[in-house]
Amino acid sequence: MQKDQGRLPEKENDRKGRLQVSVVDSLAYKITRIRPIPVVEDIRVLEKYIESDGNDELTESVIKKLIMHNLQKEESDLAEVTGKLRHYEVKYSMPSSIFHENFHSGKSGDDEDFFAWDALIKMKDRIVSRIELLKGSSQ
Repeated sequence: MQKDQGRLPEKENDRKGRLQVSVVDSLAYKITRIRPIPVVEDIRVLEKYIESDGNDELTESVIKKLIMHNLQKEESDLAEVTGKLRHYEVKYSMPSSIFHENFHSGKSGDDEDFFAWDALIKMKDRIVSRIELLKGSSQ
């Protein structure tokens, strides 16, 4: 990619024709002015920037809103997965915790539902972990 000549990178339109610009892409562009970098690198750059007293109210506000947005998304995903787990718990008259023990000790068989149920349990665990991370950072 060629070096920047003072112009922002081209932006894409969404399905409704609205211009889409991600905050991360904008930050990466402004910082590197050469190429976008992966989000983890953007976060490291932002962390160094803040540590060098480059923080301001807008930066703090944007980060807090991003955390809250992701927290709301994860909580919504948790509600959806919990509903799907409840379906299996009712269908098989068994709490997910008991099913999980039985499944992993080989007592449940290999019904397709059981693999789906187990996958949902793992998804729920990952979502709960992400929620805990986000809640820890928003305090």
